[in-house]
Amino acid sequence: MALLKSYTCSKCGGVLYFDSDQAFFDCPFCGNRFDIVDFHGGEILAQAEECLKQKDFVAAKEKYNMMLSRDEYYFTALRGLVFCEAGLASADELKDPDNISRNNLSNVITAVNRAKNCSVGADEEYFGKLSSMMDLVKSIKAAEKEGYVVKADENKGKFKKAERELESRRHTWLVGIITLGLAMILNFAFSTARGAFSGENIGTLVIGNLVVFSLLFGGFFIYSSIKTSKGDRKLERIVRIGESGQKPYQARIAYIKEQYNQKYMQLLEIEPMCGQSSGVVTNEESTSDAAEDKVVADENKTILCSKCAAQLILNKEKRIYECKSCGVAYGISLFFGLPLEKALNSMNKGFYSDAEQRFSNMLMADPSDFEALLGRILCKGRWTKVSGIDLHEEHTPTRIHVLEKEAEDAKEKALDPDKDFFEGLKELLHLLSERAAVDHKINIANKKKDDVDAQVRVYHSVQPEVIQASKHEMYLLDKDLKSYFDKKRLLEEQFKSGIEKLLKMRSDSALVK
Repeated sequence: MALLKSYTCSKCGGVLYFDSDQAFFDCPFCGNRFDIVDFHGGEILAQAEECLKQKDFVAAKEKYNMMLSRDEYYFTALRGLVFCEAGLASADELKDPDNISRNNLSNVITAVNRAKNCSVGADEEYFGKLSSMMDLVKSIKAAEKEGYVVKADENKGKFKKAERELESRRHTWLVGIITLGLAMILNFAFSTARGAFSGENIGTLVIGNLVVFSLLFGGFFIYSSIKTSKGDRKLERIVRIGESGQKPYQARIAYIKEQYNQKYMQLLEIEPMCGQSSGVVTNEESTSDAAEDKVVADENKTILCSKCAAQLILNKEKRIYECKSCGVAYGISLFFGLPLEKALNSMNKGFYSDAEQRFSNMLMADPSDFEALLGRILCKGRWTKVSGIDLHEEHTPTRIHVLEKEAEDAKEKALDPDKDFFEGLKELLHLLSERAAVDHKINIANKKKDDVDAQVRVYHSVQPEVIQASKHEMYLLDKDLKSYFDKKRLLEEQFKSGIEKLLKMRSDSALVK
């Protein structure tokens, strides 16, 4: 059950009452909006750690992202998201590479790289070391795939079949030699008897027969050697693979794990120095705007309530705008003075939720304000300006859809000269969606290539027919990958062109260039 708690507004000193499970709340006196993280950062972090411990990774990721919405450099939250992707319940589980999920390894590496890019100092060094550890886990996965190939063939009886075939070939060779030997002895006996009765020279007959059988035996030997030696060598290698079993791959995995352990020990040395520059902004830290609130309101300005769309009434004595319809009040500094500068300052510090709320307040005073419409889109994408949008950023399809919808809404509310800009921005955001789809196809093709590579590494010198089939499959995969990368390059060109087009359209805006 939600608990009713009270806090003091940092702007006007008013008492705030709200349910503890509310996501955000407004001050009824000055209209200042607070995020639950402002007052409950410690509680949310504790909940995230507990969800992680229980392996409820979906809930843990949601709470870590709440922390990052206030401070995108927050070390604990960045590391927590990595653990969620890796399937780790705690930092202690990082010690054993076998604890790291192999099925989601690409997402783990992406999360580590994201954390590294959002870090500085010891934090960046920590995630850099963690990145090299994930590369070793990837190598372990490749070696394990080779082991799976051997194990699968062993379960199919491939090695025993090769052993029986090899033994059968050797028996055939032995039978051939014995048969020729017996034929030679019988022919020698027959020639001796015939020479005795006919009076022919026995020595000549014997020498002639020896020459004939020598030629026959030599021909048989050469033919059999050519016919069977290649096949025998192939079968012998297959048998040797079966006899060695998992040993070669286990030895390589053991070596990689030893390297992993060394990296882990280095990681432990860095860890105590991490998180020094991170911290979630608190209510006490958000008081810097109070000194700037001595602004003059425009009595003739029409401001609509964001909750019910009713017109707000200016209360000069309290320096607030009141909504007589729903009872909400807003401080005049949210609409006059330096609202844009405050929003930009929050964006540059990475406080996107705060900046987005400030832009929303600006739209209450001017629903078609270009900066405010664009600012809300950028805040949702965690960008500070249009030129900073990166095609290679990781965004979920849901987030991209939200961004596209926000751009469409902005286009409808914008003034006519700005509508083309938001249409272009919408097209730019759509390219992010297409890039994500192409990357997904590339990941699938690369996974298939890894499987084929593992089979080739195991049987590269044993079964040419398998290698040929693998080469054909690899050719088709490479062909698909080429088309995907060609598509990706085209998207990059279109994206670059789209950015340049938007920069030319509104080069005067601080949110664009």
